[in-house]
Amino acid sequence: MAPNNDAQLEQRLRESEQRFRSIADTAPALIWMSDTEKLRSYFNKPWLDFTGRSMEEELGNGWAEGVHPEDLQRCLATYTQSFDQREEFRMEYRLRRRDGQYCWILDIGVPRFNQDSSFAGYVGVGVDVHDRRLAEEKLSEYERAVEGVDEIITVIDRQYRYRVANRKHLSMRKLTKEQVLGRHAGEVLHSTFDDVKEKLDDCFRGNIVRFEAKVAFPEIGERYISVSFLPVDGPNGIDRVVGIGHDITEQKRAEEELRKSEERLSLAIQAGRMYAYEWDVTTKLLVRSPEYVHILGPTDPQIVSATAEQALNRIHPDGGSSVARALAECSPEKPTIDVTCRMLVPGKAPIWLKSTGRAFFDGEGRMLRLIGMAADVTDEKLKEEALLDATRKLVETQERAHEELRQFTPRLITAQEDEKQKISRELHDDIGQRLSLLRIRLGALEGVLSPDETGVRSEILNLEGALDQLISDVHHMSHNLHSSHLDQLGLSVALKGLCRQLAAHYGMAINLTTEQLPEVLPDQVALSFYRVAQEALSNAGKHSQSSKVDVGLFCDGHLLRMRIRDFGVGFDPSVRGSGLGLVTMRERLRLIDGVLRFNPVPQGTELEAEVKLDCVASSEKVA
Repeated sequence: MAPNNDAQLEQRLRESEQRFRSIADTAPALIWMSDTEKLRSYFNKPWLDFTGRSMEEELGNGWAEGVHPEDLQRCLATYTQSFDQREEFRMEYRLRRRDGQYCWILDIGVPRFNQDSSFAGYVGVGVDVHDRRLAEEKLSEYERAVEGVDEIITVIDRQYRYRVANRKHLSMRKLTKEQVLGRHAGEVLHSTFDDVKEKLDDCFRGNIVRFEAKVAFPEIGERYISVSFLPVDGPNGIDRVVGIGHDITEQKRAEEELRKSEERLSLAIQAGRMYAYEWDVTTKLLVRSPEYVHILGPTDPQIVSATAEQALNRIHPDGGSSVARALAECSPEKPTIDVTCRMLVPGKAPIWLKSTGRAFFDGEGRMLRLIGMAADVTDEKLKEEALLDATRKLVETQERAHEELRQFTPRLITAQEDEKQKISRELHDDIGQRLSLLRIRLGALEGVLSPDETGVRSEILNLEGALDQLISDVHHMSHNLHSSHLDQLGLSVALKGLCRQLAAHYGMAINLTTEQLPEVLPDQVALSFYRVAQEALSNAGKHSQSSKVDVGLFCDGHLLRMRIRDFGVGFDPSVRGSGLGLVTMRERLRLIDGVLRFNPVPQGTELEAEVKLDCVASSEKVA
């Protein structure tokens, strides 16, 4: 019974496959099948008609001979990987048509299984997408063409979705292509979409639409945009609108400024503070608009025409040379004049008049006439003079305050050092001694304890340790406020102690080198250099992230120098040069006629302090 059933099943499978192949031969698609070994076992008639090859030529791996060489490796890799993982795949590649031309094919393959779930191979469908790919390439080419232009370019379809948006459009709206392309215009334009939609609809009806709009953009604010909507025909009529936008904000602003300027000019003329003039050089006749009477006063007789000599006689004596120079410098290459001078007004104080004009010349470069405007700028000149006077007084006040501050700074630093010395002495002589006495008494108390009082003895030991640390801290505090080594042993020894202390505190190596130092340095120099080193080394320990610092102190004749170099992150003194520490260092050196500079180094920071010892010695003698 079983063999008969197997034969019937096999017969039905053959009939089913024959029906599939009959249907596949009439389908408007390229259909193929493969076996379990990745070899193609069937191609339908449209495939064979498309390639112009026989079934025998295409079977196995023969079909790959028609794949474009540039696509072959990618195509086979996708096919093999999907086949091994039994996964559906989609790939696009160029397949050679019977006329020798390569056409783009979208190939979709899916695994097929027998009724017992065993893998039977693949079946695939190829769709001719050549026209679509060409359209996409043309669109991509168009997009590349519009990317570099300075105009805003967009393409919107009938569903009001963006198909193209160039770089200018994206940058002004601070959006990415993913945020625009394929999205509805309402999602991009928001509240302005309704107004734009009406104009888009008008364009979809075949009309070219032009308009201006005031658009609010992120970061750059409101801009005036001139927009043109152009209809584009497709297979079924107008299916796209190309939008071209020009930023005309500057033009609008210029127009507005021109309007305001004309308005101001009109108001100025109406207010009687400006008049127009024309000077005919040939006839030496000067014609002025009637408004000049309100500025220069009436003439006798009251006429708007005068000779050039009559007009020049009204110029204040101190302004005649500037007018003559302006006229002499006027040429065909520089035909404009702009001169301000004082004018004499009968019965009144002189006024300031600003004249601007343009000269016209003949072919030989001789001036024919001069046309311009003259304005009474007396109020402005008086304000300028008042402002200059106020500025001068302010500068003088600032200079006096600065000088007073310079004179006060030495006394302040001296008082500060005296106070530091006083506090240091009190810490060392009073508090330090009292703490030491307390330590001795605490040690004596330990000696009277019985052996079984271990708890009390342990607590005393803890207190002794804490007290020792406190005594050490007080000693360091006293030393930081005022170094006794500086007074007793000099700058070199004091710097060595400072370097040891800060190296231990910040956990970094500080190398001190001294050369050719005089036996005795002026007190002001020693103190200033010590404080500069203290501040610079503390800053290096706190901020430089350097593992070592080099300090050099040397004297070259009468020139004392100290260089401090770290190898850390460094800093820009022009940016951070106003910190209190740097200000204090510079001021200390200024008081001894020294200088502080920062030398350029490849890594870290190098500070250099410098002072001439003979200058300090002479200043101390004078003092």
